[in-house]
Amino acid sequence: MWLNFSRQDVTAPQLPERLFATGEEKTYVEIPAGFGYPYKATDNWVIHYMLHDLLPTPDQVKITYDLDFIPADSATATTIQPVRPI
Repeated sequence: MWLNFSRQDVTAPQLPERLFATGEEKTYVEIPAGFGYPYKATDNWVIHYMLHDLLPTPDQVKITYDLDFIPADSATATTIQPVRPI
């Protein structure tokens, strides 16, 4: 689950804004062309995740997320419509 602690959730204002949540690690978000999630460099994002480990020995893992960013001052950004997760 991705949370933005810098905003209130639309459906539950007592909670931080929930950006994205899923029950499977393989799930990805694809926002339609022309839309995007605006953010500020000061936003406090938190990722809450759970890894399944069926082995008896501990191991180190790395989690990689690929995000596409468009600078707010770019020409492309002027055509992007903001989305609010619900």
